[in-house]
Amino acid sequence: MSTGLSTTFIPLIRSVLLRCREFENYRALRAVFVTDDLRPFRIGLREADNPGALVDMNLEYLLEQRLKGGRPVFPIFVAALRDHYEQGDAMREDLEDLLSQVQAAMSRSVSPPAAPMHNQKLFDLLLILDFGEQVRLAKQVIQSQPVAAFLVHGEPECGQRLLATRLARLSPGWQTAQLLTIDAGSNGTGKSSRSLWRQVACKLGTPTTTAPTEIAEKVCAWLQTQDVIFIFQTVDYMPPLLLLEWMRDFWQSLAARARAHISTVQSKTHLLLFMVDYTGCVCDWNIPLDRQFDPNAYIGMPLHLPPATRFTPDVISFWLDLADVLPTGLSTQALTESCDNGKPQLVYDRICTHCGVSWEGDLARWLL
Repeated sequence: MSTGLSTTFIPLIRSVLLRCREFENYRALRAVFVTDDLRPFRIGLREADNPGALVDMNLEYLLEQRLKGGRPVFPIFVAALRDHYEQGDAMREDLEDLLSQVQAAMSRSVSPPAAPMHNQKLFDLLLILDFGEQVRLAKQVIQSQPVAAFLVHGEPECGQRLLATRLARLSPGWQTAQLLTIDAGSNGTGKSSRSLWRQVACKLGTPTTTAPTEIAEKVCAWLQTQDVIFIFQTVDYMPPLLLLEWMRDFWQSLAARARAHISTVQSKTHLLLFMVDYTGCVCDWNIPLDRQFDPNAYIGMPLHLPPATRFTPDVISFWLDLADVLPTGLSTQALTESCDNGKPQLVYDRICTHCGVSWEGDLARWLL
């Protein structure tokens, strides 16, 4: 839980919330989320049978949510809770005290000093370093299809993770999307279907035993008001037969259901899947992929995007002209020759070093 709150502070928050009547049941909790700021997050609330479970299942979710611009949602929620109680009520005073402590703690973590602000600008600049071909194709698909999937791939160290991050930011409206990232290479997740389903259920905030049909129902419920974006990292770690089975049982089934649902409710939301291959091997497996986009025949199968490749000198030179806020002294020749002929991962690292920051330590944390 990356919130800026110490672990010793969480039990205090929990004890205060447990005494709020709004946590007596799920319906009462949802009734708090009626303001313009809170309403978009109501759909992500988890149901539970008792106050303790209701607090535990929703506290982490609320602490992690942000408004556009990065403003944390949790203090807004606590303020809304406080306003449900009259002046002089002890519960209102306790919530007022909690709000002050939460705001002080979170302000220390979300109000960055000057250097991180520069880092964010540098990261945004790196996001637009090439990959124009992949971005243009993805935009074309997404503009015409409510449900779409893509294979992001290339040779090792060619910037696949940054490309996936850029694609997941194509629409400004996706800042409030339900974004679910699952790493198939983490702790052996991608070695069994059972582990994959458990991870999906966890990301949706449902019990790990949730059936696939219930998972589809939860996703479709989100799609009534929000975009839903799945990012499956390290799919090259999965055995080919398991990936084939997973695409059939998870994605094809979910995509078909979502397309029918979006058509029925006439929603303008999207369900998207980005599969990220870090070694460039998946496109050679016997996996059903769309090699070309035909808007009249497309049914949501993963589209084989052009591979992420080394940056050419022309691409680097064009980007350096755009990034005129960088310290002087960085040349196209230096970035090409010292970075294995423009290998993206090495280029990012060299640019960051030139700017006095660390790619892995400072900027890569914003990658999905």
